Amino acid sequence: MTRPIARARVARLAPGVPLAAAVLAAGLLAGCARSEEAPPIGGTLQDLESSFGSLEGKSNRRLAGLHARWLEKYVSRRPLPADTEEAFDKLTGVYNELDDARAVLRTNDRYRKVIPVPARVDLVAEEFLACVELPSELDRALGLVKRLASAKPPDEHRIHEYRLRLYDALVDEDRVSDAAAVIEAAAASPLVTENFGVPAEVEPRRRHLSAIGKRPPQFSAETVGGTVVNLHALEGKVVLIVFWATWSGSSRDEMPGLVELYARHEDDGFEIIGVNEDEEEPRSRDLRAFLDEEKVTWPQIVDRLRGDDRLDEAYEIGRLPHTVLLDRKGKIHRVGLTGDSLARAVGKLIREPRG
Repeated sequence: MTRPIARARVARLAPGVPLAAAVLAAGLLAGCARSEEAPPIGGTLQDLESSFGSLEGKSNRRLAGLHARWLEKYVSRRPLPADTEEAFDKLTGVYNELDDARAVLRTNDRYRKVIPVPARVDLVAEEFLACVELPSELDRALGLVKRLASAKPPDEHRIHEYRLRLYDALVDEDRVSDAAAVIEAAAASPLVTENFGVPAEVEPRRRHLSAIGKRPPQFSAETVGGTVVNLHALEGKVVLIVFWATWSGSSRDEMPGLVELYARHEDDGFEIIGVNEDEEEPRSRDLRAFLDEEKVTWPQIVDRLRGDDRLDEAYEIGRLPHTVLLDRKGKIHRVGLTGDSLARAVGKLIREPRG
């Protein structure tokens, strides 16, 4: 009676695949449940990959973890299998699937020790993408970008993309001088200079860096609720100015996180000022309904009602949402942060001693 039940369970896991492969894959999962160690395997890498490939589309983190343990055992064989290099590539791919940056770095380091070959560009790229996710590995990421830039010929598009990612990670960790060097290298690259100007993704970052430590344009404005908000009067608080619009999907996506951030720190001396950039509808009454629906309680200014004294021009905003984070002294701390990066920056300023 056991065998038919096993067949039925396998069929639900992987309909349409060969029964033998499906049974083997089901056995792998059963073995994984019984032990933290991967079961012993025989055969070639192709045999191993065939087993896991039979469950394509049915994968989950548990199965990916088992896949990684099998591959770890495979690349530990002595003598080394002929397809060890391919197995390392597969193992790196699985760890990328698991979003395990440290395991990617560990696998790449191990690969270089086991197979002493000249550094492959794709491995350097994988290593960079792992390093840039780890604050402790940003110096290593800086070195990897330099290594990619020295390749013959260099992949300018990849290098440009990686510099922008590295810039964002460095700013997130308050490494402003390193971020400035990276963005200036991006601005001076052939990809930029041969296109007769600085691309839109570079110039805003340069402006954001140059604004750090300076006082923002001051304003006093009536809000949707009829009160007046004065930026200068808020010195002593951590202030976030958010430029946004109802038509901006990114702005709307950011709202729940901002609501949570405001609720968490409102009593800690944190204030948000919203600057709505809708050019037509919604009218103020409709805007209030939108804000009520989103549970937004911080002050809101409608920029178009300011006529020639618009804040979007004074602050030189680009894409929406656009954020300007001020410290307790009323100086610009960061520009353009969103999501987790913004939450970390706010939390850091809140925790700083008041002086």
